[in-house]
Amino acid sequence: MGAAAWRVCRYRERTNTGRHNAAERIGGRAFPEGLDVGDAALPTTGRISSEILVEVARMGVPVLGSRSAPTAPALRLAEEPGVTAVGCMRSGRFNVYTYPGRVQGALPVETGAGHG
Repeated sequence: MGAAAWRVCRYRERTNTGRHNAAERIGGRAFPEGLDVGDAALPTTGRISSEILVEVARMGVPVLGSRSAPTAPALRLAEEPGVTAVGCMRSGRFNVYTYPGRVQGALPVETGAGHG
């Protein structure tokens, strides 16, 4: 995430697990251990769909990043819980689609969805 001032969730799943199960496992591990994910970013290699965005919002993780672009329904859903959606993360570059103020130096990407 480059200049983002967020701690990255460092739990790594070593088995072949889908992104939804991996997010659930991170949440299932963070809460019993009393880890605060309110200042964390969750990177994923899969596309940011509305389903994964809802899971991350429920966990209280404010930033969700991916190497792919997010879906339009995911961007609409990101607005209410205030999730920062970051996509196209490659070679030190990225696009911030919602709530760009959370990522230092980021400029908003025009998507048709509002920005916080």
